[in-house]
Amino acid sequence: MTTLATRTADHFDIFADFFSDKWVGSTIHKYPLDVIESEMGYEVKISLPGVEKGDLSVTLDKDTLVIEATTSETKGDKNKYLYRGIKTGPYKKHISVKDYGVDSKKITSSYKNGILTVCLPKHKEAKPQTISVEMEG
Repeated sequence: MTTLATRTADHFDIFADFFSDKWVGSTIHKYPLDVIESEMGYEVKISLPGVEKGDLSVTLDKDTLVIEATTSETKGDKNKYLYRGIKTGPYKKHISVKDYGVDSKKITSSYKNGILTVCLPKHKEAKPQTISVEMEG
């Protein structure tokens, strides 16, 4: 079975491509993303500062995790920006979970201190098992 940990760096370029303008257009912003694998499952962490309740959704559409968020500019902000690095506007990310043995009924997510964490547990049968070898003679 393929796991995120066994994929080469070339495979992770697929994730990077989704952040490029050729996939998402210039109006949807790029945010830092971590994907962590453990024995129990996968954890996706995305830095999404400034997202308000109701402006964030996480859905599973078939084998694709869809994360959508919107950050708004401060109302009444009349400052003249020389450089604006704090992103505002829509964010949408698609992550394929196909072939990773994810138990879709047990996916959870939380948002704290500007970090969205999505936990994707592995099916029990997808977890590594040790099989004892019976030695004869």
